[in-house]
Amino acid sequence: MHLKEQLGILVIILEMCKVITDISHSSFSSGIIMVVVLMITIVTVIVICVLLKVDIVLFYRAFTGKDETIGDFKEYDAYVTYDKAGSTSSCAEEERTFALEVLPQVLEEQLGYQLCIYERDVLPGGAFVDGVLEYIEKSRRLIMILSEKNMDSERQYELVTGLHNALVDRKIKIILIEYKPLKDLGSLPESLQLLVKSNGTVKWKDTGNRKTFGYLQCKTWTVHDPWRGSKDWTDAVNAFHKANMWTEVYWNGKPVKLNKNRPTLELENEKLVLKTVYITDAANYTCDLNYSENNTLWIVRRMLTVRVFGQETKRPPSILNLNGVKTIEAELGKSVTLECRVNFGFERNFTPTIKWLVNNNDNSTDIRLELEESRIVEDDRKGKTILHTAYLSKVTERHLIATFTCFAQNFQGNTTGILRLKKKSPEEGGGVTEEMFVLKLLPEFLEQQCGYKLCFLERDVLPGGGPVYHENCECPEDDSAKWLEHMHCPQSIPQILRDLAFFQTIDPDKIVKEITKRFGQRQSLCHYTIKDNQVYIKTHGEHVGFRIFMDALLLSLTRKVKLPDVEFFVNLGDWPLEKRKPTEKLHPILSWCGSNETRDIVMPTYDLTESVLETMGRVSLDMISVQANTGPVWEDKNSTAFWRGRDSRRERLELVKLARKHPDLIDAAFTNFFFFKHNESLYGPLVKHVSFFDFFKYKYQINIDGTVAAYRLPYLLAGDSVVLKQDSIYYEHFYNDLKPWEHYVPFKRDLSDLLEKIQWVKNHDEEAKKIAKAGQEFARNSLMGDTIFCYYVKLFQEYANLQVGEPKIREGMELVEQPKDDLFPCTCHRKESLLEGEVNKMVAPTKLYWIDGANHGMGVKGRTEEEIMDEMNSQVLSWIQETV
Repeated sequence: MHLKEQLGILVIILEMCKVITDISHSSFSSGIIMVVVLMITIVTVIVICVLLKVDIVLFYRAFTGKDETIGDFKEYDAYVTYDKAGSTSSCAEEERTFALEVLPQVLEEQLGYQLCIYERDVLPGGAFVDGVLEYIEKSRRLIMILSEKNMDSERQYELVTGLHNALVDRKIKIILIEYKPLKDLGSLPESLQLLVKSNGTVKWKDTGNRKTFGYLQCKTWTVHDPWRGSKDWTDAVNAFHKANMWTEVYWNGKPVKLNKNRPTLELENEKLVLKTVYITDAANYTCDLNYSENNTLWIVRRMLTVRVFGQETKRPPSILNLNGVKTIEAELGKSVTLECRVNFGFERNFTPTIKWLVNNNDNSTDIRLELEESRIVEDDRKGKTILHTAYLSKVTERHLIATFTCFAQNFQGNTTGILRLKKKSPEEGGGVTEEMFVLKLLPEFLEQQCGYKLCFLERDVLPGGGPVYHENCECPEDDSAKWLEHMHCPQSIPQILRDLAFFQTIDPDKIVKEITKRFGQRQSLCHYTIKDNQVYIKTHGEHVGFRIFMDALLLSLTRKVKLPDVEFFVNLGDWPLEKRKPTEKLHPILSWCGSNETRDIVMPTYDLTESVLETMGRVSLDMISVQANTGPVWEDKNSTAFWRGRDSRRERLELVKLARKHPDLIDAAFTNFFFFKHNESLYGPLVKHVSFFDFFKYKYQINIDGTVAAYRLPYLLAGDSVVLKQDSIYYEHFYNDLKPWEHYVPFKRDLSDLLEKIQWVKNHDEEAKKIAKAGQEFARNSLMGDTIFCYYVKLFQEYANLQVGEPKIREGMELVEQPKDDLFPCTCHRKESLLEGEVNKMVAPTKLYWIDGANHGMGVKGRTEEEIMDEMNSQVLSWIQETV
C-alpha cells in the first residue's frame, strides 16, 4: 500500500469525524456520536490491520526486541525447492527466475528473511542427498513451489525429506506456493495432494510493480569491517522513489551530505548503501523520507543502528598460555593457582565453554578444584579473551601425579591444554642432572666423538622386555599401567579428553536402553562388553560386516594387556551419529570419524587399525610397507599434483574438471562412479586403479574428502611426498595434532585456491620438501602400531573411569572367541610365573609339570590327543607312587 493511499485513508477519517461533529450539534446526543465514532474507529483499525498486517508484525518484533528464532540453532528461515528439471520451456524458465530472483527479492531484500536455495547457497561437495538433508534440518520452513510437471529425482528427494521432517519428526513446517494456477491436482504426488487439501496454498500475484513496493524497518544491522576481509555492505534501508520525494540522512544526529563528508555512503538504486565499512561507521543512522503534497510536508523517519565487528570466526578457541603440555612448579603444602587464558574469535551468539578437567593417574575421584571462575580480560571487534582460573589451597602428592586439562569450546569446535604440577626443588639454580649426563652428554662424547657403541635400556631395548610373542599368542599383561609404561604410551591423549569431556558419567544400563532405541533400527551398531578380558558382542542393524575390524582389534588388545571391564557402542557407518548440541542429552558413540557438527568419540579408523594388524601377518598396504616404497628420490619425482579415486564427493568432480583444464598442474581421474552420473565429456573416461606405492612417483599428493574424511591421509603422510589437504569439517583421531604449513599444505574446501597452492609448492621446492619430511616424521611417530594400541587402551581406560554402573554381558550377546593357532603354539611365561607364584602360596606339597609346545587346549603340533593324555597320566602316576 503506497504512502499516498495511506494518507488518503487518514484524510477520509478526519473528514468523517468533522461531519459527525457538525451533525451532533443539531440532531444526535453525545452518546450516539460516541458510538458511531467508536464503530468507525474499529472498522478503520481492522482495515489498517488487514492491509498492513506484515508491517505491524515487523514493527512489533523490532519494538519489543522479541525474536523467537534465537536459540533454535537454525541458520535459515526457509529452504526453497522448485522444479530443477532441465526443461528449456518458457514456463520452466519463469519458475526458475521466480525461485532464484523474485522470491529472494521480496522475502530477503524487502522482508529481511534468510532463504536457503540449494543451487545458490550450498557449496559444491558431497552427495546431493546429504546436502539436502543437512540444509533442510538447518531451516525453519520448507517452501515448495508447486508445478504440474513430473518431478525429477532431486526434487522427489527434497519432498520426501521435507515431508518426513514435517509429518514424522515435526521439525519443520511446509509452505506451498502456486506460482502458476494448478489446473489439475491429480498431476501432483499423492502426499502433496493431501497437503494442498488440508493446508491450502499461497497464490502468487505478480503486480509487475515490485520495484516501487517497499517500506522502512527499524532494525539493528550487523556488518563486517574491511580489516577482516569484507568489502561491501549492500544491506540498506528501502525507500519510496517518486519525483516529489527526497531523502535526508543523519549520522549520530548530524546531517550527512552525500558524496562530500562520506564519499562511500550513497543512495543507489533506491537504497542507502555503505560501499566500504570502517570502524567509524558504527553509529546511529536516521533516514528521513520527505514527501510534499498540496503544500504539506510529510516526513517518515526510520532509524537503524550499525555495529561494526570482524568476520565471524571459523576456528575453535585458542588457548594462549598452554601450548601442548605445560609443567609448573608447586610446593607441597602450599597453594597454587591454575590459569587458562583462552581467545575466542568473534561470534554473534557468544556462548563459550571453559572448564578444568582432572585426570588422575591412580583413578582417584576426590580431587576437587576450588573457586573456578572466569573473567573477560580483552573484548574488541576481533573477539574476547577470557581468563579461567582454578585454585588448590594445599598441594599434595596426589596433585603431583594428576593431569589438569583446560577444555575450551565454541560452536566451531574445542581445544585443550594440559597442565601438570612438578614438585618444587629445594635447591636453587640449575646444573646438569644425572639423567642429562647419562642419556645426552655421555653418548655425545663416547659415541659421536670417540666412536664407541653404548647400550641404554630406555633407548635401545624394545619396549616390554622379556620374551617376544607372536601376534596370535594370548599372553596379556595383567598390570595395564606396567604395559603402558613399557610401551612408552603418553599419560594422557588430548583428543580422548576432548571427546569424553561432554560426559560427566556413563551409566551402562541407561545407554543400553537409550542408544538401541535411538539408533538401533536405523544405524549399524556393535554393542560390546569386555568382561574379565573376554569380548562379547551384539549387533544392531543390517550392515554389520565391518564388525570384523573391531573384533580383530579387541581380540588383539586382549592378547596383549588386560583391559578394564567396559561396555560401549561402536558405529560401523562412515558418518558420525551424535548430532545433538552440547546442551542436550548426548550419548557416547565410538566412531571412526568425527566432525565439527557432531559429538562422537573418535578412535583410529578401521583402515588404519587393519593396517596395524596386517603388518604383523603379511605385507600389504600398511604404514611400514608405504615407508619402504616411497618411489624415486625427491628430485626425480614428477612435479604434478596427483589424485585417483571415486566420485564420493562433489568437490572430487570439481577436482577432475580442474585437472582436465590444467593437466600441467594436476593429474586427477576417476577409477569408479557410484554417487553421480558419469558424464565423460566433463570428467573424462574412467582409468585403471593405480598401485598406492606408485602414488609416490609424484611430488604432490592431493587429499580430498570422500563421504567423510579420506582415510588415505596416514599413508600419504608416510610417503615421501608433500600432502595438499582440503579444509574439512571431518577429522580422524590425529587431525588436531597436525599443523598446516608444517605437516601439510592446506587448501580451501571449495578448491578455489588449489591451483594457487600447487603453484606455490612448485615455486618453493625446498620448503615443500621440508613439509614432506615433517609429515613423514609425524606419521612415523604418531601413526604406527604402538601408538594405535596406546590410543585404544587409554580410550577404554578413560571411558571405564566414567562408568557409574557395572558392565554386563547382556541378553543376546555372544562371545568373540580368540583364534586357534595350532601351527604356532606359544608358551606364555607370564602365566607360568603367575601359576608358580600361586603354587608357592599353597600349604600342601605341590609339583608342576609342563608339556612342551602345548597350547591352551593342551594341543601340540605333530602329536595326537591320546599321546598327550598318556604323557599326563604317566606323570600323575609317578607323583602318586612318590607320595605313597
